Amino acid sequence: MLSKILKLNFLSLFVLSFSILSSEILLAENIQTQALYFFDDALKVDVSGKTTAKTGAFTLNIIDPSTNTPWTDLTAQNFEGTVEMTDMDMGLTPVKVTDVSPGVIKMETKFSMSGSWRLNITIKPTGSEPETKSIEFKVN
Repeated sequence: MLSKILKLNFLSLFVLSFSILSSEILLAENIQTQALYFFDDALKVDVSGKTTAKTGAFTLNIIDPSTNTPWTDLTAQNFEGTVEMTDMDMGLTPVKVTDVSPGVIKMETKFSMSGSWRLNITIKPTGSEPETKSIEFKVN
């Protein structure tokens, strides 16, 4: 009898864990790639990403639009990111910025709640003034 109860409890726990994991996967939102142009169109950044109710991961492909090749002179040190809600003032949340490969930057953040959000991307090239562009997206 005890072994049947333990098996049922284990099965219930497995089903519950799978359901929670499945709902998290189903709630993931892909952010369609958006092109941002910086410094009078001298630099193109293709931004794509995936968000869940708790986290966001964004990939930035840095491109020289004149040659359509990766721009490798910029690294994560040249980038800053913040996220903010667009529907209510909750302040700015910093974004973790890391290098993935030459010409590819990753930005990661956590969200405090679902709703409409904005990712602000600032590029700070050496010897030039910083420039900021933004994309908006939904977090479910």
